[in-house]
Order: sequence, then structure tokens, then C-alpha cells
Amino acid sequence: MCYRHRVYNAVVETTPDPLRTDRLLRRPSTPLWGLKLVGAPGTGAAPRSFPAFTLVELLVVIGILTLLIAILIPALARARAMSLQTVCLSNMRQMGSAIQMYVGESNQIMPASTDPVANFGDDAVAAQAPTCLYLLLKYLNGERRILACPAIDPTKLYNSTVLPPTDLSDSNYLYNEAVDDVKITSIPDSSEIVCFQEWAWRSAIAYRRPARWGGPGQYFYVYWQSTGAGYEEYSNCHFGGGNLLFVDGHAEWRPYPSMRASDFGLTGGPGFNGNATDDWTASPTAAYLRQF
Repeated sequence: MCYRHRVYNAVVETTPDPLRTDRLLRRPSTPLWGLKLVGAPGTGAAPRSFPAFTLVELLVVIGILTLLIAILIPALARARAMSLQTVCLSNMRQMGSAIQMYVGESNQIMPASTDPVANFGDDAVAAQAPTCLYLLLKYLNGERRILACPAIDPTKLYNSTVLPPTDLSDSNYLYNEAVDDVKITSIPDSSEIVCFQEWAWRSAIAYRRPARWGGPGQYFYVYWQSTGAGYEEYSNCHFGGGNLLFVDGHAEWRPYPSMRASDFGLTGGPGFNGNATDDWTASPTAAYLRQF
């Protein structure tokens, strides 16, 4: 006996078929390839039409996209700036570790440096005028990129007298001359005294700021901050502040208006017009004594 299979919504029902014994499944009366599609060429049927966007609808979509772009672009720019600030802070932390290793090998004395030194990263130049930046390269595995903040555009120059950065010499980090060649144990609170701060420009010249002026017995310090460009140039590279490396090796961000002369180990004294509490509004050439 042969069986006939009938399909209802994918459920197969099997019943005996006494009439047909030459096939198991009844062929459809109309093959699928014989069906005509609506709107197909040669069928005579009218093509199906779809409603188009109106001008108002297009303008609404464009307005929404414009609004989203206006919201996203500043957010993306800020996220990128924060990322670069984090890299800069990491650079300073690595420099802090390098300074601690240098001090450990140098009888607890901070690096001695020279200022200003053009092409400070060149070995021949460093042999005659070593800088703190160059001395730290030994402990940074020669990674010169660590000596500069990636958020600062290397193509922007302070003025024509400042050398543009090179592959060997590139930095915007300013060494505090108040701690230059000083025994670290003589600094009362090394976690509160700045060792390096940021400058708003990258250059092939190594600078120390604050800088020491005068002669033996008459030393004083100037330029712990500067507004020569019409705005605060020091510690003002990230969101109204800058990354700072401290003598104890730790690094942190601070807003530049909160900075004081005392953060660099500076104070006033008889015959000197600077005070430990001076902020960024003080004269860049105000004269200070060192606290230690």
C-alpha cells in the first residue's frame, strides 16, 4: 500500500492512498515558476509606488544630524584632550622615577643642569653643557618622546629666537632651578616642591624655570610664572592648568591660578620684592630667595 503526504502549515499528515500507488507526494497543480509577480516586466501589472520624503521631512532629518554633530564634536575633542593629558602625566611620572634613580646613584643630590641649552639632546652638546632632561634619558631607556607633552603642537613656535624641536631635542618641561644640584634631604617637604612644570611651547632648547640670577652670595630667582604671551604660559596646558612633577617623584595636575611661589621653594626677604604667597598675577621678574 502506498501513502499520501499532505502538508498543513509545516505539519505532515500521513494517510493511506488507495487510489494512487505510483507516487508518494502529489505534485502541485500550478508550479511556483508559473506565478506572476506584481509589477514584474511583461506581466501587464502596474508597478507598485512608494511614498517619497517631503522637503520638510528632509530638513528635519538634516537638522537632527547637524545637532548631533554639534554635540559630538566638542565631546570628542575633549576626550582626545583628556587622553593627551593622561599621556603627559604618565611622562612626568616616568621622569619622576628616573630622578629617583639618579638621586640614588648620586649621593642623594638632584641633577645639576645648565640653562639655556640649545639642542640639549645632542651627545656632543650634552658633553659640554649637560641638562637635567639629558641626564634622565639614561633612566628612560633613551625614550626621548617622554620629554615632551603630546598635547603641545610641535609646529607652533614661541618666537623666532626659540629653536623648533628636533628628533633629538624636544621638550616643553621646565626644570626648577631652585632644586638644581641640591641634596634632596635638605628640602623640607619634597612632596610639595615642584621639580618640573609645563611650558605652552615645545622647543629644542632646555630651560630652567624658575631661573637663578645673580652671583655667589647674591643669588635670587625669577620667572616661576610668565605672562609674556598675553596669558599664563606656565602650567597652563590642560583645561586651565598643568601637570607638575614634584621632587619626591609623584606627578599631579593643578589649575594654574592655584599655584604659588612657595610651590617652587621660593620666598621673600629683605631687599627682594617677591613673596611666598605670590600667584600668577605677580610680576614675572619679581625676585625671590630659596627657602632651603
